Amino acid sequence: MQIRGSRLFFLLLAVLFLLYRCGDEAGEIINDAGLTDNSYADIESKDSADIEEIRDVESDSLIDSDGGSGDSNDSDISSGSDVSDPDLASDISDTGSEDVAGDIAEIIDDALPDISDTPDTESQDTFLDAGDISDAVTDTGVANYEARSVWVTRWDYEKSKSAGPQSIANIMKNIADANFNMVYFQVRGRADAYYKSSYEPWASDFTGTLGVDPGWDPLAIAVEEAHKNGLEIHIWVNTFTMWSGTTPPQESSPRHIYLSHPEWLVVDSNGNKMALNSSYVFATPGNPLVWDHIINVVTEIALKYNIDGIHFDYIRYPGPNYSYDTVSNTRFSEAKAKDSQLTRENWQRAQVTEFLSHAYENIISVKPMLKVTAAVWGIYRNKWNWTNVSQGYSDYYQDSQNWMKLGIVDAISPMIYWPMTDPPGQRTDYATLASDFLANSYSRFLFAGVHVYPRSDTDTYNFSEMSRQIEYLRQIGAEGLSVYNYALLKQNSYFDDLRNGPFKDKAFVPPMPWK
Repeated sequence: MQIRGSRLFFLLLAVLFLLYRCGDEAGEIINDAGLTDNSYADIESKDSADIEEIRDVESDSLIDSDGGSGDSNDSDISSGSDVSDPDLASDISDTGSEDVAGDIAEIIDDALPDISDTPDTESQDTFLDAGDISDAVTDTGVANYEARSVWVTRWDYEKSKSAGPQSIANIMKNIADANFNMVYFQVRGRADAYYKSSYEPWASDFTGTLGVDPGWDPLAIAVEEAHKNGLEIHIWVNTFTMWSGTTPPQESSPRHIYLSHPEWLVVDSNGNKMALNSSYVFATPGNPLVWDHIINVVTEIALKYNIDGIHFDYIRYPGPNYSYDTVSNTRFSEAKAKDSQLTRENWQRAQVTEFLSHAYENIISVKPMLKVTAAVWGIYRNKWNWTNVSQGYSDYYQDSQNWMKLGIVDAISPMIYWPMTDPPGQRTDYATLASDFLANSYSRFLFAGVHVYPRSDTDTYNFSEMSRQIEYLRQIGAEGLSVYNYALLKQNSYFDDLRNGPFKDKAFVPPMPWK
């Protein structure tokens, strides 16, 4: 994305804008003394079993032979699954379950604050340094605007007090040196915390025991190091995942929600609660108390840390056969009584969408300039009659394109983890899917997912496929891209390739006119 103008005029504007923001920020940013405690404690052990069994972002589990992924956009639909009609209407107003459309209209109206009354004090300290501004402006006076984000998983840094902070500092420097400008930093995996939380226990990755404070705060370090390197930092939260592994969480303080709220677990159509397994079990999106808990979690982070955005992952149902928990059944029956045409599928889509609308409203009410983004299924709806693919809309009740239409998300990162096909338009073609999301973005932003290649030892694709996808996104006018993930970039030594290739010119994160 490019904006033209004289180089001198742009530089003057940039300097004036930076001075204005600095004035706004003075004395405004919340300083939680607990976030800067350097009295760190030793780590004893690591929850290595979970690291081996689970992969994040959600669509990047085991890659199958044709380039799809096991828990991904390419997974087969289970036989006998209650998959909804793909032609069902997607607007919330069609569901009749709540007066959601009116609520969302009010939310969107509230999301456009008078900036003169509500100065941005939290999210604007991540511009390029003064010495870098000219690097993001070409010789012809063109300013480069392109979001370049990378997912940093909760397993990408050391967990000990002695090595952890420097590990995170190295990550942020490597990312900045490759000319990225945004980071999705994971802070919530399975309803546990990688920061100081009042609502959820410390993850066991640090000390081997759930709920034990490791004596240092990864998120506080990450925020400091990201901003030091001119990066925006967006917290990455797994939304409806409730736990993982074959054994339940141990007792802790705070108590884990799997133990304190077993009624929140999703239930299949036969009345069976989702069983513990090597991957995730989910909390039901059909229970407003679940919404409240998750919103409390992210709102606390927004208030305590100087972050730039909140990034939702796993913001969906686990599959088409869920959830028939008691609260969902009761609420659906009540909604059905008011609208005899209401389908279960439409009602469930509305639950995820309504959660996001409430989350968006709460987030922007505490910090209007925070950016709300989401990692979403790489195929929204299968409009091309491809075989053996799953769809966010009908298989996971994730209505991501409608979220953009309703204005309850600022940008989405569809996980399009397949190569471009030749000729274009074949099964899971990257170009076809990216173009579909952009055509239905409704003036919200598309930060399309780009997987690091090769994705597996048998994958024949390499860095050139990444470059090809990045170039295609620029050709169609996408506002940016999100690379999955940091560990794979490091493993393949791609930082120099990016800096000397697709990211040769630095770029600004594009401004969002509605913020």
